[in-house]
Amino acid sequence: MQSTLFALLIVVSVLEICLISYGFLTLPFATKSMTCDQCEKPISLTSFLFRSKCDSCGSRHKYDGPLIIAITILGNLFLVLQQSTPIDYIRLSIIFAYLLLIFMIDLRYRYIFHKTTLPGFVIAMIFAWTQQQFLSALLGAVSGFGLMLVFYYFGTLYTKYKNRKDPGQAPLEEALGFGDVTLAGVLGALLGFGSIFQALFAGIFLAGAVSLFMIVRMLIKKEYTDLFIAYGPYLIIASLPFLFG
Repeated sequence: MQSTLFALLIVVSVLEICLISYGFLTLPFATKSMTCDQCEKPISLTSFLFRSKCDSCGSRHKYDGPLIIAITILGNLFLVLQQSTPIDYIRLSIIFAYLLLIFMIDLRYRYIFHKTTLPGFVIAMIFAWTQQQFLSALLGAVSGFGLMLVFYYFGTLYTKYKNRKDPGQAPLEEALGFGDVTLAGVLGALLGFGSIFQALFAGIFLAGAVSLFMIVRMLIKKEYTDLFIAYGPYLIIASLPFLFG
């Protein structure tokens, strides 16, 4: 059985690296893929994964391909060691790859697209149905979505209040986007009703701790810049122990 799982590890890892990288290069853009900062030519998949130079002009870029490769391989290796059957491994590996795609896009572009969260909800509900946990997943999705929706509206009201109170200042950006709300619904469907609240509060606490660290760092260095935290990656990180622990 272990030999079968490790053979699957190789195949699944290669497929997921290609799919995650392709999604990272194309999903954030409406009509084209990611382009070179210098010559604005599309970045090829092989260049993104294995090269630090543009194929067209040779300029260097901070590509995220090697990071995707490393996280995908390490994540799948962990899942192989944790699971005893190929079916369980493949199911969790699909969830892991999906969350990694959301993580990387939000980390880079600070945005979660509905075209990525809606398929995730469908996948989560299908998996829940196959495991006879459909009701728990549905309640988890509604609870996660509802809780973050409350935070979202409070944040929106606060942002509008501050912008009206200080019209001369630069407009304050919303701390929580609606994409975070839909992501919470997907995580609720994956985790179920029993764990979604713990995961969300842990993610919010983690984001707050990182924000505090960044503020202290700015005060020490006396380098003051606008502080914006993408909540999606922290919600995903906080959910991992509940999903794969």
